[in-house]
Amino acid sequence: MAGYRGVTGYGFVALQSLSDDESAKAVFAKIDDNAGGVVILEEFCTFLKNAEVIAGTEIGLALAEDEEAPAPGSDASNGGSNGANGSGGAVSSSENGPTENLALFCAPFQPMAEKTDAAAALRKVGFRSADPNGNGLCSLAELEGFVLQKLLGAYPKTKKDGPELGRDLFDLYRPCYIRAFNDAKDYKADSGEVLEGTKSATADDFVSKGEFRLFCAYLSIYASMVSKTTCNYIQVLRVCPFLSFT
Repeated sequence: MAGYRGVTGYGFVALQSLSDDESAKAVFAKIDDNAGGVVILEEFCTFLKNAEVIAGTEIGLALAEDEEAPAPGSDASNGGSNGANGSGGAVSSSENGPTENLALFCAPFQPMAEKTDAAAALRKVGFRSADPNGNGLCSLAELEGFVLQKLLGAYPKTKKDGPELGRDLFDLYRPCYIRAFNDAKDYKADSGEVLEGTKSATADDFVSKGEFRLFCAYLSIYASMVSKTTCNYIQVLRVCPFLSFT
């Protein structure tokens, strides 16, 4: 219970009502809807996501983009790469955050999440790096490799035996990658056709070029959900011990 006060101004709608111990207990009970006494990362992220979507915040609008796949060939089917300028889900600012590590992690990916021509050019280069075989589809493993490559490039080791900030950030926020991947990969409509060279995989099992902007946006959003400050909060609320490394 000692940790909830540190995240009340962190930028998530679902955490704004945390004013005292009773309100913190009430929020925990909502997240822990099966009354199991613990909250896993999936439950926590889903709770935060739903609150943002219902409130219609900027983050909520970004997270809702994956809920209804657009028709193939429509303007929207390019993952929102065309359209009004604006952030693709920037981490909300507040008096308490984001933490320094979170800001460092988001810096290489936030520019690619914007809806601008400059961001589209960055995404073109980024997707080419994430898709080494050039088939237009990225697996989770390929995107994890891309994330690591971007972080190592942004924060190179300066001394032979010195700390490797890029690698540390990659490990710190690794729980968010599968969330970002799963939300982005089902954005475009899927015909259900099994891809050549696979047993049963369809386009919905990969992130396409048109979904890459959302992946970059979701990296920042979900990283903020599993950041050190937020994880400290859920740990104190008896979350599973495996999250303690963050």
